[in-house]
Amino acid sequence: MRWRKAPQRLSLKCDKFIRMIQKMQSQQQALAEVERLSHDYPDVPIEAIFKEDLLRQGMAWSHEALEIFCRHKPKAYFIFSFDMVTIAQMDQGENTKAPEEIRLVGGPFDFRPVVVSVRLNPASPYHCVAGPDQCRELGQ
Repeated sequence: MRWRKAPQRLSLKCDKFIRMIQKMQSQQQALAEVERLSHDYPDVPIEAIFKEDLLRQGMAWSHEALEIFCRHKPKAYFIFSFDMVTIAQMDQGENTKAPEEIRLVGGPFDFRPVVVSVRLNPASPYHCVAGPDQCRELGQ
């Protein structure tokens, strides 16, 4: 009996599934690290810890979130950028649709208002997605 090679399509689906699992683990690890640092340094507001992690790892954006945010002040590119990929690597036109900054309030950590500059990184564990009621939320 001869073994046949699995179809290429099946292989791609498995790869996509593995990337999805890795992304979920990456998100959980990032939030666990923020929670750990918040516990280790109780004098530092969790908003500051989370903001620093967002600035360090950047943000990924869904197509729907970009369509909502493109109505607001877009990112300005002057001499340089803190984005973690080049404009050529931005498949969704993030450079023209993502906002300059976002304001985080409430949520599972009950944030006080904090403003964060947007640094684009499609590989980031932090994903900005459009919620079901078209509100903007940061998360999975």
